[in-house]
Amino acid sequence: MKIALFGGSFDPIHRGHLACAQAVYDALNLDELIFMPTYLSPHKKDSFFNPQQRYALIKSSLSSLNIKASVSSFEINKKGPSWTIDTVFHIKKKYPNAELYFCCGADLLETILRWKRSSELAKLMTFVCYPRGDLRPIYPNGFNVIHLDEKIWAISSTDIKSKLIKQMDVSEDLPVDILGMIKEFNDVNRLNG
Repeated sequence: MKIALFGGSFDPIHRGHLACAQAVYDALNLDELIFMPTYLSPHKKDSFFNPQQRYALIKSSLSSLNIKASVSSFEINKKGPSWTIDTVFHIKKKYPNAELYFCCGADLLETILRWKRSSELAKLMTFVCYPRGDLRPIYPNGFNVIHLDEKIWAISSTDIKSKLIKQMDVSEDLPVDILGMIKEFNDVNRLNG
């Protein structure tokens, strides 16, 4: 069984994430792709949408994909920063015979040697790297990396959040399935923020 983990804050999930998921699934002929939203990334102080909102947005987005995909609440349920090594051990326990892949952008892969227990991660899975702009990272020795050359939608969650704050149109950036939820969550967060 071939499973890819797609981790991140997904704050919010957008068409770029979904295009990447589809490309990875197709390129590797996966059996399943699991979105692993963080409760809070170890490298960020907070999130725009709360963890439950981000989970709901991802879950609602899955119907727009033509793949077997799911979303895990494992990292959200930890209610704190998550480390990839802990998540991988959790998945390995659940799927002991699975061949694991980890989806990440070229920008994130450049930091891999600073990840907690990165040398263990290198033995447990293959990294699938998708392009971010013109960045082409140098892959560290000992890491199995598959580089997708396919250009993925050039959208960032940061730009979407900026548009939401300014009450600008985000319909080009987000899957249709979640536009209503985004508006509702954004209105609630603005009232409570």
